Amino acid sequence: MLVRRAQLADAPALVACWAQMFSELGAAAADAELLRGFRDYLIRKLPAPDFAAWLGEAEGEVLSTASLILYEIPGRATITHEAYAINVFTVRGARGRGLARQVMRALVAHARTLPVRKLWLRTSPQARTLYERVGFTPRSELMELDLRKP
Repeated sequence: MLVRRAQLADAPALVACWAQMFSELGAAAADAELLRGFRDYLIRKLPAPDFAAWLGEAEGEVLSTASLILYEIPGRATITHEAYAINVFTVRGARGRGLARQVMRALVAHARTLPVRKLWLRTSPQARTLYERVGFTPRSELMELDLRKP
């Protein structure tokens, strides 16, 4: 498998993977509006310095993805950003072969070159072992507020 940083031309393949991921998570069906939103986001963000995506492919087919978002922290001199891994996904027929681990290792290697101290992500209990193998430590500090609820 080839692991590489995604380019603008990879946007359609990333959109397709993200749509599969959200569908499997039980989110809204990947309707035209959602797919358009994914595509527009990637067109804006793939060339930007605060976003990067990686993909793992075999025989020209994208099998695994992972993305990194940087958030600037005000008032810091050297460690100026925090990083968040999102949209880590492997297509169903390719799971269990270590593809996500390879893609995440590429993402982590890139994050180590940035002015970032910590890399965060949210995960399901099923994927926790994958992230622990890459070096993540489980934490319970992450909290969430749904702003759509009163």
